[in-house]
Amino acid sequence: MSVFKLPKGVWRGFQAKIAKFWWGKQGSKRGIHWCIWDLLCRNKKDEGLGFRDLEVFNQALLAKTVWRIVLCPDSMVNKVIRAKYVGNGDWATVGIGVKPSQVWRGLVWGKELLCAGIRWRIGSVVPLCDGSRGDVAVWHFNENGRYSVKSGYWFGMGLRRMEEGSSSGSGHDTSNSTNIWSLIWESVPNKVKLFLWRACHAFLPCAERLFKRKIRSHARMELERKNSLRGSVREREEVCENGEDGKNNLSEQVATLFFDGACDSTVGMAGLGAIIMSGSGNQLGALAFPLTGVLKPHIIEALALWYGMKLSKQVGVSKLSIVGDAVNVIHAIDQSGLDLNDIGGVMDAVCSLKSEFE
Repeated sequence: MSVFKLPKGVWRGFQAKIAKFWWGKQGSKRGIHWCIWDLLCRNKKDEGLGFRDLEVFNQALLAKTVWRIVLCPDSMVNKVIRAKYVGNGDWATVGIGVKPSQVWRGLVWGKELLCAGIRWRIGSVVPLCDGSRGDVAVWHFNENGRYSVKSGYWFGMGLRRMEEGSSSGSGHDTSNSTNIWSLIWESVPNKVKLFLWRACHAFLPCAERLFKRKIRSHARMELERKNSLRGSVREREEVCENGEDGKNNLSEQVATLFFDGACDSTVGMAGLGAIIMSGSGNQLGALAFPLTGVLKPHIIEALALWYGMKLSKQVGVSKLSIVGDAVNVIHAIDQSGLDLNDIGGVMDAVCSLKSEFE
Protein backbone atom coordinates (compact mmCIF):
# COMPACT_ATOMS: atom_id res chain seq x y z
CA MET A 1 0.00 0.00 0.00
CA SER A 2 3.00 2.31 0.33
CA VAL A 3 4.13 1.57 -3.26
CA PHE A 4 0.99 1.11 -5.37
CA LYS A 5 -2.44 2.72 -5.52
CA LEU A 6 -4.90 -0.08 -4.80
CA PRO A 7 -7.77 -0.53 -7.29
CA LYS A 8 -11.19 0.47 -5.93
CA GLY A 9 -12.48 -3.07 -6.15
CA VAL A 10 -9.71 -4.30 -3.83
CA TRP A 11 -10.10 -1.82 -0.96
CA ARG A 12 -13.90 -1.84 -1.25
CA GLY A 13 -13.86 -5.62 -0.97
CA PHE A 14 -11.69 -5.47 2.18
CA GLN A 15 -13.92 -2.79 3.75
CA ALA A 16 -17.02 -4.87 3.00
CA LYS A 17 -15.51 -7.86 4.79
CA ILE A 18 -14.58 -5.69 7.80
CA ALA A 19 -18.09 -4.22 7.99
CA LYS A 20 -19.67 -7.67 7.63
CA PHE A 21 -17.51 -8.98 10.47
CA TRP A 22 -18.27 -5.97 12.71
CA TRP A 23 -22.05 -6.03 12.27
CA GLY A 24 -22.37 -9.79 11.74
CA LYS A 25 -23.77 -12.40 14.09
CA GLN A 26 -22.58 -15.87 14.97
CA GLY A 27 -22.38 -18.39 12.18
CA SER A 28 -23.65 -17.49 8.74
CA LYS A 29 -26.37 -15.10 9.94
CA ARG A 30 -26.18 -11.58 8.55
CA GLY A 31 -26.33 -8.76 11.09
CA ILE A 32 -27.93 -5.34 10.68
CA HIS A 33 -25.58 -2.68 9.27
CA TRP A 34 -26.76 0.24 11.40
CA CYS A 35 -24.70 2.99 9.77
CA ILE A 36 -22.59 3.86 6.76
CA TRP A 37 -18.88 3.09 6.60
CA ASP A 38 -17.96 6.78 6.81
CA LEU A 39 -19.32 7.06 10.38
CA LEU A 40 -17.27 4.07 11.55
CA CYS A 41 -14.14 5.68 10.08
CA ARG A 42 -14.54 9.00 11.89
CA ASN A 43 -12.33 9.86 14.83
CA LYS A 44 -13.57 8.57 18.19
CA LYS A 45 -13.90 12.19 19.36
CA ASP A 46 -16.03 12.92 16.30
CA GLU A 47 -18.78 10.33 16.87
CA GLY A 48 -16.94 7.48 15.11
CA LEU A 49 -14.93 4.38 16.06
CA GLY A 50 -11.64 5.15 14.31
CA PHE A 51 -11.85 2.43 11.64
CA ARG A 52 -9.37 2.90 8.80
CA ASP A 53 -10.71 4.01 5.44
CA LEU A 54 -8.40 1.96 3.22
CA GLU A 55 -8.45 4.39 0.28
CA VAL A 56 -7.32 7.37 2.38
CA PHE A 57 -4.90 5.16 4.33
CA ASN A 58 -3.37 3.99 1.04
CA GLN A 59 -2.87 7.63 -0.04
CA ALA A 60 -1.34 8.54 3.34
CA LEU A 61 1.19 5.69 3.02
CA LEU A 62 2.12 6.77 -0.52
CA ALA A 63 2.54 10.35 0.72
CA LYS A 64 5.00 9.02 3.32
CA THR A 65 6.99 7.34 0.54
CA VAL A 66 7.14 10.61 -1.42
CA TRP A 67 8.25 12.48 1.72
CA ARG A 68 11.13 10.07 2.30
CA ILE A 69 12.24 10.21 -1.34
CA VAL A 70 12.20 14.02 -1.44
CA LEU A 71 14.18 14.28 1.82
CA CYS A 72 16.91 12.04 0.39
CA PRO A 73 18.00 13.78 -2.84
CA ASP A 74 21.18 11.69 -3.09
CA SER A 75 19.38 8.34 -2.90
CA MET A 76 19.27 6.03 -5.91
CA VAL A 77 15.45 6.03 -5.95
CA ASN A 78 15.35 9.83 -6.07
CA LYS A 79 17.86 9.99 -8.91
CA VAL A 80 16.04 7.37 -11.01
CA ILE A 81 12.59 8.96 -10.55
CA ARG A 82 13.93 12.46 -11.20
CA ALA A 83 15.69 11.31 -14.36
CA LYS A 84 12.62 9.52 -15.75
CA TYR A 85 9.68 11.67 -14.60
CA VAL A 86 10.69 14.93 -12.88
CA GLY A 87 13.70 16.11 -14.91
CA ASN A 88 14.48 19.76 -14.23
CA GLY A 89 10.98 20.38 -12.91
CA ASP A 90 9.66 20.54 -9.37
CA TRP A 91 8.20 17.68 -7.36
CA ALA A 92 5.24 19.84 -6.37
CA THR A 93 4.14 20.62 -9.92
CA VAL A 94 5.15 17.51 -11.86
CA GLY A 95 2.30 15.47 -13.36
CA ILE A 96 1.82 11.85 -14.33
CA GLY A 97 3.49 12.30 -17.69
CA VAL A 98 3.49 9.93 -20.65
CA LYS A 99 3.25 6.16 -20.16
CA PRO A 100 3.74 6.24 -16.38
CA SER A 101 4.30 3.11 -14.35
CA GLN A 102 1.89 2.01 -11.64
CA VAL A 103 4.47 3.00 -9.03
CA TRP A 104 4.69 6.56 -10.40
CA ARG A 105 0.89 6.84 -10.60
CA GLY A 106 0.70 5.95 -6.92
CA LEU A 107 3.45 8.41 -5.95
CA VAL A 108 1.74 11.27 -7.81
CA TRP A 109 -1.51 10.46 -6.02
CA GLY A 110 0.25 10.47 -2.64
CA LYS A 111 2.02 13.73 -3.59
CA GLU A 112 -1.37 15.45 -3.93
CA LEU A 113 -2.12 14.79 -0.24
CA LEU A 114 1.39 15.81 0.79
CA CYS A 115 1.32 19.11 -1.10
CA ALA A 116 -2.09 19.99 0.34
CA GLY A 117 -0.69 19.88 3.89
CA ILE A 118 2.73 21.45 3.39
CA ARG A 119 3.66 25.01 4.38
CA TRP A 120 6.87 26.93 3.91
CA ARG A 121 9.11 27.93 6.79
CA ILE A 122 10.68 31.23 5.78
CA GLY A 123 14.49 31.31 5.77
CA SER A 124 16.48 32.87 2.94
CA VAL A 125 13.69 35.05 1.52
CA VAL A 126 13.27 36.99 4.74
CA PRO A 127 16.34 36.33 6.93
CA LEU A 128 15.27 36.48 10.55
CA CYS A 129 18.66 35.87 12.14
CA ASP A 130 22.27 35.29 11.22
CA GLY A 131 23.02 31.83 9.89
CA SER A 132 19.41 31.00 9.05
CA ARG A 133 18.83 28.26 6.50
CA GLY A 134 16.90 28.58 3.26
CA ASP A 135 13.14 28.26 2.88
CA VAL A 136 12.05 24.78 3.96
CA ALA A 137 8.83 22.91 3.26
CA VAL A 138 7.41 21.48 6.49
CA TRP A 139 4.35 19.40 7.30
CA HIS A 140 1.76 21.66 8.91
CA PHE A 141 -0.07 19.01 10.95
CA ASN A 142 2.81 17.82 13.13
CA GLU A 143 4.57 19.95 15.72
CA ASN A 144 7.99 18.67 14.62
CA GLY A 145 7.23 19.62 11.00
CA ARG A 146 7.75 16.05 9.73
CA TYR A 147 5.13 14.07 7.89
CA SER A 148 3.60 11.04 9.63
CA VAL A 149 1.09 8.54 8.26
CA LYS A 150 -1.27 9.16 11.19
CA SER A 151 -1.43 12.93 10.71
CA GLY A 152 -1.64 12.52 6.94
CA TYR A 153 -4.50 10.04 7.26
CA TRP A 154 -6.65 12.29 9.45
CA PHE A 155 -5.86 15.26 7.23
CA GLY A 156 -7.00 13.22 4.23
CA MET A 157 -10.21 12.24 6.04
CA GLY A 158 -10.87 15.91 6.74
CA LEU A 159 -10.37 16.78 3.06
CA ARG A 160 -12.83 14.08 2.05
CA ARG A 161 -15.49 15.35 4.43
CA MET A 162 -15.00 18.87 3.12
CA GLU A 163 -15.47 17.62 -0.43
CA GLU A 164 -18.64 15.78 0.58
CA GLY A 165 -20.03 18.88 2.31
CA SER A 166 -19.91 17.42 5.84
CA SER A 167 -16.96 19.30 7.30
CA SER A 168 -17.11 20.74 10.79
CA GLY A 169 -16.70 24.20 9.27
CA SER A 170 -20.28 24.15 7.94
CA GLY A 171 -21.51 26.17 10.91
CA HIS A 172 -22.30 23.28 13.28
CA ASP A 173 -20.73 23.65 16.72
CA THR A 174 -19.08 20.33 17.61
CA SER A 175 -17.31 21.45 20.81
CA ASN A 176 -19.94 20.04 23.17
CA SER A 177 -20.19 16.84 21.14
CA THR A 178 -16.41 16.42 21.24
CA ASN A 179 -16.38 16.87 25.01
CA ILE A 180 -19.08 14.23 25.44
CA TRP A 181 -17.30 11.66 23.26
CA SER A 182 -13.97 12.36 24.97
CA LEU A 183 -15.65 11.68 28.31
CA ILE A 184 -17.09 8.39 27.06
CA TRP A 185 -13.86 7.04 25.59
CA GLU A 186 -11.60 8.22 28.42
CA SER A 187 -13.70 7.75 31.58
CA VAL A 188 -16.23 4.98 30.94
CA PRO A 189 -15.30 1.32 31.68
CA ASN A 190 -14.24 -0.60 28.58
CA LYS A 191 -17.08 -3.12 28.74
CA VAL A 192 -19.76 -0.43 28.30
CA LYS A 193 -18.04 1.95 25.85
CA LEU A 194 -19.38 0.29 22.71
CA PHE A 195 -22.82 -0.08 24.25
CA LEU A 196 -22.92 3.67 24.96
CA TRP A 197 -21.69 4.42 21.44
CA ARG A 198 -24.52 2.32 19.99
CA ALA A 199 -27.06 3.85 22.37
CA CYS A 200 -26.02 7.44 21.54
CA HIS A 201 -26.46 6.71 17.83
CA ALA A 202 -29.70 4.71 18.36
CA PHE A 203 -28.06 1.57 16.98
CA LEU A 204 -29.72 -0.81 19.47
CA PRO A 205 -32.22 -3.35 18.09
CA CYS A 206 -35.20 -2.05 20.07
CA ALA A 207 -38.75 -2.26 18.71
CA GLU A 208 -38.92 1.37 17.57
CA ARG A 209 -35.65 1.17 15.61
CA LEU A 210 -36.58 -2.15 14.00
CA PHE A 211 -39.96 -0.73 13.00
CA LYS A 212 -38.32 2.35 11.48
CA ARG A 213 -36.00 0.14 9.41
CA LYS A 214 -39.08 -1.87 8.30
CA ILE A 215 -37.78 -5.04 9.92
CA ARG A 216 -40.85 -5.36 12.14
CA SER A 217 -44.33 -4.17 11.30
CA HIS A 218 -46.39 -2.03 13.67
CA ALA A 219 -49.06 -4.75 13.85
CA ARG A 220 -46.44 -7.28 14.93
CA MET A 221 -45.16 -4.92 17.61
CA GLU A 222 -48.69 -4.51 19.01
CA LEU A 223 -49.19 -8.29 18.99
CA GLU A 224 -45.91 -8.84 20.84
CA ARG A 225 -46.89 -6.17 23.36
CA LYS A 226 -50.20 -7.90 24.08
CA ASN A 227 -48.51 -11.31 24.30
CA SER A 228 -45.98 -9.84 26.72
CA LEU A 229 -48.79 -8.49 28.89
CA ARG A 230 -50.62 -11.82 28.82
CA GLY A 231 -47.36 -13.61 29.59
CA SER A 232 -46.73 -11.51 32.68
CA VAL A 233 -50.23 -12.25 33.96
CA ARG A 234 -49.83 -15.96 33.18
CA GLU A 235 -46.51 -16.11 35.01
CA ARG A 236 -48.13 -14.47 38.02
CA GLU A 237 -50.96 -17.02 38.00
CA GLU A 238 -48.47 -19.88 37.85
CA VAL A 239 -46.60 -18.46 40.81
CA CYS A 240 -49.83 -18.24 42.78
CA GLU A 241 -50.81 -21.81 41.89
CA ASN A 242 -47.45 -23.11 43.07
CA GLY A 243 -47.96 -21.43 46.42
CA GLU A 244 -45.01 -19.06 45.96
CA ASP A 245 -46.19 -15.74 47.27
CA GLY A 246 -49.83 -16.90 46.85
CA LYS A 247 -52.91 -14.73 46.80
CA ASN A 248 -53.38 -14.87 50.57
CA ASN A 249 -49.87 -13.54 51.18
CA LEU A 250 -50.19 -11.11 48.24
CA SER A 251 -53.33 -9.57 49.66
CA GLU A 252 -51.54 -8.88 52.94
CA GLN A 253 -48.45 -7.30 51.33
CA VAL A 254 -48.10 -3.78 50.01
CA ALA A 255 -46.93 -4.01 46.39
CA THR A 256 -45.07 -1.15 44.75
CA LEU A 257 -45.86 0.13 41.26
CA PHE A 258 -43.04 1.90 39.41
CA PHE A 259 -44.09 3.71 36.22
CA ASP A 260 -42.44 5.93 33.64
CA GLY A 261 -42.90 7.29 30.13
CA ALA A 262 -40.89 9.14 27.48
CA CYS A 263 -41.31 10.59 23.99
CA ASP A 264 -39.12 11.43 21.00
CA SER A 265 -40.58 14.24 18.90
CA THR A 266 -37.96 13.75 16.16
CA VAL A 267 -39.38 10.36 15.16
CA GLY A 268 -42.96 10.91 16.36
CA MET A 269 -42.88 8.02 18.83
CA ALA A 270 -43.47 7.62 22.55
CA GLY A 271 -43.22 4.78 25.03
CA LEU A 272 -44.35 3.84 28.50
CA GLY A 273 -43.61 1.13 31.00
CA ALA A 274 -44.46 -0.10 34.47
CA ILE A 275 -43.23 -2.78 36.85
CA ILE A 276 -44.89 -4.17 39.98
CA MET A 277 -42.78 -5.47 42.89
CA SER A 278 -44.06 -7.36 45.89
CA GLY A 279 -43.18 -6.41 49.44
CA SER A 280 -40.62 -9.24 49.49
CA GLY A 281 -38.90 -7.89 46.37
CA ASN A 282 -40.33 -10.30 43.76
CA GLN A 283 -41.53 -9.07 40.41
CA LEU A 284 -45.27 -9.53 40.06
CA GLY A 285 -45.69 -8.10 36.57
CA ALA A 286 -44.30 -5.68 34.03
CA LEU A 287 -45.29 -4.01 30.79
CA ALA A 288 -43.72 -1.77 28.16
CA PHE A 289 -44.88 -0.74 24.71
CA PRO A 290 -44.57 2.12 22.20
CA LEU A 291 -47.15 4.72 21.22
CA THR A 292 -47.40 6.37 17.83
CA GLY A 293 -47.59 10.16 17.85
CA VAL A 294 -46.13 13.08 19.79
CA LEU A 295 -47.67 13.42 23.26
CA LYS A 296 -46.75 15.63 26.17
CA PRO A 297 -44.49 13.87 28.69
CA HIS A 298 -46.93 14.14 31.62
CA ILE A 299 -49.71 12.61 29.50
CA ILE A 300 -47.51 9.60 28.75
CA GLU A 301 -46.64 9.35 32.46
CA ALA A 302 -50.34 9.37 33.35
CA LEU A 303 -51.05 6.65 30.80
CA ALA A 304 -48.17 4.57 32.20
CA LEU A 305 -49.70 4.90 35.68
CA TRP A 306 -53.13 3.85 34.42
CA TYR A 307 -51.81 0.79 32.56
CA GLY A 308 -49.70 -0.13 35.58
CA MET A 309 -52.67 0.04 37.94
CA LYS A 310 -54.75 -2.11 35.55
CA LEU A 311 -51.97 -4.71 35.51
CA SER A 312 -51.72 -4.55 39.32
CA LYS A 313 -55.40 -5.40 39.57
CA GLN A 314 -55.03 -8.26 37.10
CA VAL A 315 -52.22 -9.92 39.07
CA GLY A 316 -54.24 -9.75 42.30
CA VAL A 317 -52.69 -6.82 44.15
CA SER A 318 -54.98 -5.27 46.75
CA LYS A 319 -52.58 -2.92 48.55
CA LEU A 320 -50.57 -0.67 46.24
CA SER A 321 -47.87 1.95 46.68
CA ILE A 322 -47.12 4.16 43.66
CA VAL A 323 -43.65 5.49 42.77
CA GLY A 324 -42.84 7.76 39.79
CA ASP A 325 -40.84 10.83 38.82
CA ALA A 326 -43.80 12.81 37.40
CA VAL A 327 -44.62 15.13 40.30
CA ASN A 328 -47.75 16.59 38.70
CA VAL A 329 -49.16 13.10 38.09
CA ILE A 330 -48.45 11.99 41.66
CA HIS A 331 -50.10 15.12 43.06
CA ALA A 332 -53.15 14.63 40.82
CA ILE A 333 -53.84 11.23 42.40
CA ASP A 334 -54.78 12.76 45.74
CA GLN A 335 -56.68 15.74 44.34
CA SER A 336 -60.47 15.86 44.73
CA GLY A 337 -62.97 17.67 42.59
CA LEU A 338 -63.03 18.41 38.87
CA ASP A 339 -59.62 18.22 37.21
CA LEU A 340 -59.43 20.56 34.19
CA ASN A 341 -55.81 19.70 33.39
CA ASP A 342 -55.02 18.05 30.04
CA ILE A 343 -54.44 14.79 31.94
CA GLY A 344 -57.75 15.13 33.75
CA GLY A 345 -59.45 12.42 31.67
CA VAL A 346 -56.71 9.88 32.34
CA MET A 347 -56.53 10.81 36.03
CA ASP A 348 -60.32 10.30 36.37
CA ALA A 349 -59.75 6.72 35.20
CA VAL A 350 -56.80 6.39 37.60
CA CYS A 351 -58.90 7.61 40.54
CA SER A 352 -61.63 5.16 39.58
CA LEU A 353 -59.11 2.30 39.72
CA LYS A 354 -57.66 3.70 42.95
CA SER A 355 -60.96 3.01 44.75
CA GLU A 356 -60.52 -0.72 44.04
CA PHE A 357 -57.31 -0.85 46.12
CA GLU A 358 -57.11 -0.70 49.89
